[in-house]
Amino acid sequence: KNVTLRTLDLYGCYIGDAGATHLARALGANKALQRLDVGTNAIHADGCNMLSDAVSSNTTLTALRMWGNELRLGVQRLQGMMLKNDRITDLDITGCLGPEDVVFTIKALVRKNRNAHVERSQASRTVEGLQDKVRGLEQELADAKTALAKT
Repeated sequence: KNVTLRTLDLYGCYIGDAGATHLARALGANKALQRLDVGTNAIHADGCNMLSDAVSSNTTLTALRMWGNELRLGVQRLQGMMLKNDRITDLDITGCLGPEDVVFTIKALVRKNRNAHVERSQASRTVEGLQDKVRGLEQELADAKTALAKT
């Protein structure tokens, strides 16, 4: 079980669809990988479909770089993945030869995910700030009770 590998860069290794299929199986069980680069790997629609299905349910991966592969109709499965997985904030499919309307939709979904990520981060900081204030008020209340008990 991998808990330390955060980035896997396989750029230019030419793993093909078979390698993408094996990688997809590994992604299904992985809970640590955040960035995956499989650019220029001779991955086509079949390999793209396998990776898309695996990434759909992966909650830790935030960056997927697939540029330079001939995904063609495989980008449609990427679009479906993006609809299911709102954690992907960096998806590079430059030069993947997919239908323009699908590529446009994917880019819009990536922007939406980036915005949602920023909003989640801001909300988290707000909650942490409120929790700090509550702790401070609780301490003031405890101090006031102690002071009252002494009088």
